[in-house]
Amino acid sequence: MHRPEHRYYKNRWQWGKASAAEISAIGLREVSMVGKSSLRLDWLGASCEEVPHPFGEGISFWRIDLPMEVRQVTVPDRLICAQDQARAGRLRDALERFHFTASQAVLRSVLSALGCGPEDRIQIVRDGRGKPCLAGNGLRFSLSRSGAAVLIGVSYSREIGVDIECMRYVPNLEALARNQLSAAEFAVWRQACAEARNLNFLRYWTRKEACVKAAGVGLAVPLADIHVGCEVNGIPHRVTLHHSGAAWTVQVASLQTEQNVIAAAAVVE
Repeated sequence: MHRPEHRYYKNRWQWGKASAAEISAIGLREVSMVGKSSLRLDWLGASCEEVPHPFGEGISFWRIDLPMEVRQVTVPDRLICAQDQARAGRLRDALERFHFTASQAVLRSVLSALGCGPEDRIQIVRDGRGKPCLAGNGLRFSLSRSGAAVLIGVSYSREIGVDIECMRYVPNLEALARNQLSAAEFAVWRQACAEARNLNFLRYWTRKEACVKAAGVGLAVPLADIHVGCEVNGIPHRVTLHHSGAAWTVQVASLQTEQNVIAAAAVVE
């Protein structure tokens, strides 16, 4: 069914229609929306879809699948900073290089649409723990990519982390699970049938990755030390992370996505 395209503005996470004069008067940037749950990226010829979540107001999640052929689209140079260009230049595979640059461009487009300024003026820096953040803007964000699958989380006031993984066969699964899951998680994981173990491991993995991204601790906290559960009931699981004398209480949950991907998000309380 065709959905008409409208123009919307966003102010503190509330969408509403506005004329160009009204947008100019309140200092908001006009963006092109399809309905209230899609953000059209004209340079990509595709839309980011908003993902349902259980974390309340002030937070949104956006999903998009990038083209599977490099020649299908050209990533505008204005959306790629020098650091991203340098990193892309170190990637040998042309498709992987394209997906990396395109995902960074999508991030800038989404942040711009949510009121962070023109796409080509958005400056992404790193905080003291190495977590990406916006220069001169309190908006928090997190980006994850698995192949062509991209997930972006944005929060107005809380630190946020996301992770996405394409469904795939995980080699050396039991050894990996024994090493990365807590003892309690591993015991539950082993009780599942063989067909479910691969899926459940990816659920555990995405949740743990989302937690360390939200806290900004990266590899400093062993994933086996984080007990996240893998229930898919729409209720966030409460987790406490400890590192170097500091502690973070995080809410984590799996997100409702397509069957070919597994995704999770976490927010710091």
